[in-house]
Amino acid sequence: MLARLASSLVGSAAPVIDLIVMQHTDCGITRLQDPPDMLAAYFHVDPAGLAHKHVAEPRAAVASDIAVLRSVPQLAAAFRFTGVVYDVDTGRIDIVHSEVKEPA
Repeated sequence: MLARLASSLVGSAAPVIDLIVMQHTDCGITRLQDPPDMLAAYFHVDPAGLAHKHVAEPRAAVASDIAVLRSVPQLAAAFRFTGVVYDVDTGRIDIVHSEVKEPA
């Protein structure tokens, strides 16, 4: 969907588009599990699988998310990825991944 969006918005000869991938600290999913059925339905998982949605290492999650996006050739060609982590305690946003790519 992202590749199609990029193509329809700016065309195939367009400059690279910036895409920001953000995670945050203090994942609250474990505090939101009551009632578990409602949250499990939202994530389309079994209620027992909710614990696996918890993000303990947001920096690692950003790196993993970007790796997945970059593994799609159409996305890798169209987007420049920046990864950030939002610290919910301080309000600070830290850049944890940035790449420089010249337009094709």
